[in-house]
Amino acid sequence: MTELLNFLLKIFFGTALASTINFQGFASVNNNLQDSAETGSPVVFAIPMDGSGIQIYLEEGADNHLVHGSAPILTNGVSLPFTDLSSLSQNGILIGWLRFSQEVPNADCFGQEDCHPAKWNKKANGSGGEGYLSGWAEMEIGPNLSEIWVHFKSPEDRDNYVCGPDLIQRDKNYYVCSTDTGQLYGYAWSSGTNSGTVEDNPGLGWIDFSKVNIDLSGLSEPGPNLNLNLNLNSNSNSNFNSNFNNNTNNSTDINQGKCYVYLDSNSPSETICGTQGTADYKVSIQGELSPVSYEWKCEKGANPEISDSPTKKCNYSGVNTYIPELTIVGVSGTREKCQPMASVLLTTEVKCQVKARKIGEEDFSAKVVLSLNDQLEAKLFGQCVEKGITSWNAPNLTIIFSDNNNLRALAAKPGYTKISASVLLENGKIIECSDVETEVKEKTKIGL
Repeated sequence: MTELLNFLLKIFFGTALASTINFQGFASVNNNLQDSAETGSPVVFAIPMDGSGIQIYLEEGADNHLVHGSAPILTNGVSLPFTDLSSLSQNGILIGWLRFSQEVPNADCFGQEDCHPAKWNKKANGSGGEGYLSGWAEMEIGPNLSEIWVHFKSPEDRDNYVCGPDLIQRDKNYYVCSTDTGQLYGYAWSSGTNSGTVEDNPGLGWIDFSKVNIDLSGLSEPGPNLNLNLNLNSNSNSNFNSNFNNNTNNSTDINQGKCYVYLDSNSPSETICGTQGTADYKVSIQGELSPVSYEWKCEKGANPEISDSPTKKCNYSGVNTYIPELTIVGVSGTREKCQPMASVLLTTEVKCQVKARKIGEEDFSAKVVLSLNDQLEAKLFGQCVEKGITSWNAPNLTIIFSDNNNLRALAAKPGYTKISASVLLENGKIIECSDVETEVKEKTKIGL
């Protein structure tokens, strides 16, 4: 099944039919506390991904696929976790929309990662539908409320992460992933533009995607009619009713021609440490487009540069996140705006964090529990520290190997300790990285 998904995409997007890869099922909001997911009053909503007039879908773009469509946010006022949508069948109240509108919050996405519109990414060397969601989507809840965004955070290690029920925690390491069959697991986080926790947060907090799957058959028809009798409450925006019927099902026939802008490296994003840098872009065309010229913009709002080349080198100056824009002019004068599948971050922010794992385990974390004589591996995660020299400190552990990015050590003594690292930068400054808490337990002796 290694190439199953690519095979399906080539079939469904390469034919004359208007085919897409649909989401099915529903996401739910059962608790809104980021830092303490087990306590607090539930905030209960459901977000159907398919149904009458609803279609959330992926559109082709190599191994990265933009998410399209708008999903209603529904409630019936019952403070119990959702198990299905039956309770909404008669009196579902529409309070807003989750919109995959190919936008990002601001220039640097609040300093968070994945500063690009929400998309699905195929896992390296994954089979079938294995992958993860990354990027941002927007929420509209009621009239005149704060700007609310949903962050789909990439796994810390994008090539090596777990995906399954009860494996993904509601903490800073959250993400949403898909298995080889297209089943989704994990959480996204929604909050206001300046909110990182539940306090003063107009967002809904945790969004559980474990009842959503991607339909790998690629059928373009919307899912079954959920027969929702949606009633707007008194605080809802009057435009929601018309949007529900007219603004959610907007798939495009691929044979009309679509185009996508990528980094030349095919990476979804690139970080440049400094205030100046360059990026190389290329365009991928799907369907029947016959370009006469290319109108490139290295960033939103820039003056277009007309070219006959499907590639572009952009020179950037200033700390910011840059997303290119491209419009293709066809032989008949038609204009097709391409979807950006890349972003470039110029930053002077230097940061680093140490994470570790017991040898044989999959995930790196900020806390590790070992038994005496176990071995662990520590790894340096950072930004703009790649050219630095790392010094490691691991009291009560015997260091077996270390370099600028990795450390391997033996748990030689019982007790608590911390693994820390400092990095000597090229400019002579030293940055201290956040450390890992380590507990070494003595092995229990059974009998005499």
